Amino acid sequence: MAIDKDRSRRFGEPAKFLPVVFVVALIAAVYGIYTYAHLFRLLQVDKQENLRDLDMFKLGVIETVIFNILTFMVLVCFVLSVVTPPGSVPSSPEWIYVENDTREHPLELQTALETKKTGDRRNCKWCGKYKPDRCHHCRVCKTCVLKMDHHCPWIYNCVGLKNHKHFFLLLFYVTMTSLFVAITMAWTVYEVVVTQPDPSLIDLFVILFGESLGGFLALICAGFFGFHLYLTVKALTTIEFCEKQSGKVSDGPSQSIFSKGVYGNFQDVLGKNPLVWLLPFHPDRGDGLSFDVDLTQFGERGVNASGPVPTGGRKQGYVSTPATVDDDGGTGGRGGDEQTALLHRR
Repeated sequence: MAIDKDRSRRFGEPAKFLPVVFVVALIAAVYGIYTYAHLFRLLQVDKQENLRDLDMFKLGVIETVIFNILTFMVLVCFVLSVVTPPGSVPSSPEWIYVENDTREHPLELQTALETKKTGDRRNCKWCGKYKPDRCHHCRVCKTCVLKMDHHCPWIYNCVGLKNHKHFFLLLFYVTMTSLFVAITMAWTVYEVVVTQPDPSLIDLFVILFGESLGGFLALICAGFFGFHLYLTVKALTTIEFCEKQSGKVSDGPSQSIFSKGVYGNFQDVLGKNPLVWLLPFHPDRGDGLSFDVDLTQFGERGVNASGPVPTGGRKQGYVSTPATVDDDGGTGGRGGDEQTALLHRR
């Protein structure tokens, strides 16, 4: 029911799908230009079979297969990024916010790391629900998103728990495809501009435009993908990174309190099995309501009076975590000085 409401909100604002339409048109343009200006030239579709250069034809077949596989993965990841709900707070009664609440709360709320400045549990004044760790309210999607990274207008969707891997792989495959186009099409540019006598203006324009477009997309997307690689290594979301950079987080470790080490952080985003990291599904992403946290990264300040942390272990205890300001800026927002929050072991 909640998913249906979220979809009705999104599809009720068709104007906001214009960036999505633009991306689809851009993908179609790159595909058409590269196929016409480069692949057809290598495959020599305008020549009879007995007149074709065999080595060039073989190269054309290889590049056609690679390009179509990359494009297919771009389309799959893009569609999944657009249509997959990022994950929302459950609508069960125990997650509904009640003022001066004395009810028994779910374990995920009782042991939440992120709290208000007063130490109370976070809640959203728009959704009327309690907020688990790393959950933020998106004013565009009009819902609280589990493990929210950011809202992306190019997919008209939030990037959160359930579609984070789809978005990450979308950046990866767009970067790989753009680099592949820019590098391989450089041969065609050389052939037409340098060696071909009197090329037609249309061919010259299409080839130079395709090479420029591929290079531009490769540069932009590689930078964006590199940024998300950095966030993955540090176990940060875009929101958490921006909070640190803006000074809304006072001090603390350079990476997230939710970090499990580089390999563990990649497993959180891409899945436990490295063999499926490049495939757009994530069967073991968790529920987004609680997170395993390693106390040993905080040293002595990460342990309460109940005792030391065992070597390499995870322990139930208290940890002083840098407070931040929540994205909704209102009731349920985080903010203020350092606070003490309960840390739990799943």
